[in-house]
Amino acid sequence: SHPPAINTTSQQTHTMAPSWLPDIDRKLLNVIIMGLAFFAILTAFQTSSFYQGSILKDLGYSDLGFYSLSLVYVFFAVVNFVAPYVISRIGLRLCMALGGTMYCLMMASIIHVVPAVFLIASSLNGVGAALLWTAQGTAITNCGDDQTRGRNSGIFWAMLQCSLLVGAIASLIIIDPTAADIPVATARNLYIFLTAICACGVGLLLLLRDLGAPPPAEPIVSSIVRTASLLRRADMRLVCILILYSGIELSFWQAQYPTIVGGKEARVPLPDFKPVYISYLLLIVGVAEISGSILLGRLSDRIGRWPIMLFAAIVQGLAYLFIYLNLVAKVFEPSLALAFVCGFMLGFADSVYNTLVFSILGAMFKDDAAPAFALNFACKAIAAASAFYYSPHLDIPYQLLLLGITLVIGAGAFIYVDRRLAEFAGYTPIASIQNSQVKESSADA
Repeated sequence: SHPPAINTTSQQTHTMAPSWLPDIDRKLLNVIIMGLAFFAILTAFQTSSFYQGSILKDLGYSDLGFYSLSLVYVFFAVVNFVAPYVISRIGLRLCMALGGTMYCLMMASIIHVVPAVFLIASSLNGVGAALLWTAQGTAITNCGDDQTRGRNSGIFWAMLQCSLLVGAIASLIIIDPTAADIPVATARNLYIFLTAICACGVGLLLLLRDLGAPPPAEPIVSSIVRTASLLRRADMRLVCILILYSGIELSFWQAQYPTIVGGKEARVPLPDFKPVYISYLLLIVGVAEISGSILLGRLSDRIGRWPIMLFAAIVQGLAYLFIYLNLVAKVFEPSLALAFVCGFMLGFADSVYNTLVFSILGAMFKDDAAPAFALNFACKAIAAASAFYYSPHLDIPYQLLLLGITLVIGAGAFIYVDRRLAEFAGYTPIASIQNSQVKESSADA
């Protein structure tokens, strides 16, 4: 039997804050601190993801930046299944701080590039990402209840999504807007800043208190088997098609598209390219990610998920077409403005996929969503890792073709599943629908 609920008093729900801090609920304060910490860490990582491909190419390291990001996602996918066990051993706060530290190591390894060290640091970043995000999910859950969980998630993600904007603004300040390339000294200054802001995020994580105990960890093999068993369901397999696509398109807009837009060694360079254009692109994608999450996320609650998915798929499909016409086929004079518009379309649609996948998994697995989200992270990471690896070797037209085909199949599969969600009686799995139809036809016979 469970112990009786404790009636929490106002003294218990408010932090022992210093006199210069306002009296604030400890759990809400934890959410705000986590939001600031993840904002700082993701400012470093996402800015680096946009720039490292071009910077490392300019330094003579060819496709090292893509291989680095591939390793990040490979290790994220693998350690994702082990992370709950580690969290149960060392706790939520230390686990997040350890994960953030591994992000710092990767940023620092680009200040003075030694390829072997950089790739090892990238692998550790993947390990850290799994620890950081798994612990964050449990911590956010522990910091809320049915009345405050939605508020807490909104605060956290709103703060997190500003990371692209701040990273873009910082890079605009550090990089000479008139320069035709990024000098070594400028690149080092950029990564010194990214390492410093990432370290600030780790420091904030160490300020967290009273996060609650992590749930007891399931044996690793048992966790993997239970998660993989979800693929027996036809509906989950269909949703996984979109999840795999979201990993491929993530690698495209995060690392490949900035190098398509330009750089000294760009495969389809714009005329008169300047590295500062990547900062503008980063800023535009950040605005798109935020606006897509806020606008269409709320709209999906009113009109349903599948119409929003259809709209996002059309937007991103048009983006691929315009990228091909503008930067690959060059049927007209390449346009920087159109390249930026395509960047906005890519980021806007990406934010919709993330929102809708989380939403539909929550509807499909109301009672036990953890294995479903673990499978989501693993599938997306594997797809992203594969895409980061093959993108330097596959010509841009074939990459766009692959993206277009998987977009159509993934969006179609999502819509097919979503339209079988019961409007009032909860979710009815496709397999159950099919079984009931078989039974009904048998009874009629």
